[in-house]
Amino acid sequence: MRPKLMIVAAIALASSSAVGAQVQTQTPVLEAASVPAGIDRSTQTDDVHFRSDSTQRMTVPVLLSGQGPYRFLVDTGADRTAISREVARSLQFVSSEPALLHSISGASTITTARVPLLQLTRNEVRGINAPLLEAEAFTAGQYRLVFSAGTYFAAQGVNVPQPAFIDEVTLDFGVADPALHYHVPLLVSPFSFSTYRGS
Repeated sequence: MRPKLMIVAAIALASSSAVGAQVQTQTPVLEAASVPAGIDRSTQTDDVHFRSDSTQRMTVPVLLSGQGPYRFLVDTGADRTAISREVARSLQFVSSEPALLHSISGASTITTARVPLLQLTRNEVRGINAPLLEAEAFTAGQYRLVFSAGTYFAAQGVNVPQPAFIDEVTLDFGVADPALHYHVPLLVSPFSFSTYRGS
């Protein structure tokens, strides 16, 4: 019985090799570029001098209406420029309409101020409605974040079996040194999550 099976397998391999040989195409030859493409002369670039503050956060020097420089925190996750209430008061910026601020702990209505001119190197942005945030820091202690993962996945159109394996993720964490920066990301899928203290 075994010799017949081996012969059938050998015939099947031989026939698939023959079919593969018929459909095989020639591999194209690619030539290396001899000269690099020209530099885009229309793009303007500026050197920005980053600095880390005492809590190891990256900051850049910014002028507000010609005053400063003020050290602005570089936050790649933020979609707006925010300033402290104290800076807005000292520069006599005019109050603007309230805005809805979304954070990991929920949404709240906050006041904004009109920043007539913001300058970073040669780049200028005019007429920003900047949310006003308090300059005070966290105090040492225990904090709790609740992430609504199930609601998030539903809003994204993710097909999750019901009841969801992960619906809400509650994270209790401690702030030992309020002078340090605490970034608490949540990496989540419908079936697992993890977190860490970022910088």
